[in-house]
Amino acid sequence: MKLRKALSKNLRRIMKERGYSQQGLQQITGVSQSQISSYLRTEKAATIDSLEALAKGLNISVFELLTDSKTERR
Repeated sequence: MKLRKALSKNLRRIMKERGYSQQGLQQITGVSQSQISSYLRTEKAATIDSLEALAKGLNISVFELLTDSKTERR
């Protein structure tokens, strides 16, 4: 799975599980809503800084944001 697609899928899953909107995710991570939207639509690649901010705000590892959950279960 491509990294952009994995990031999008994992962000959507985490946002749904935790009840975050894009605005809510922006508030806890400091990543702009427009960046989050572009990551969710796989339009832009996330920067290292954005990945670190997302992971820190969500209290998960960058690895968890970029890993295909199907691969982890094997």
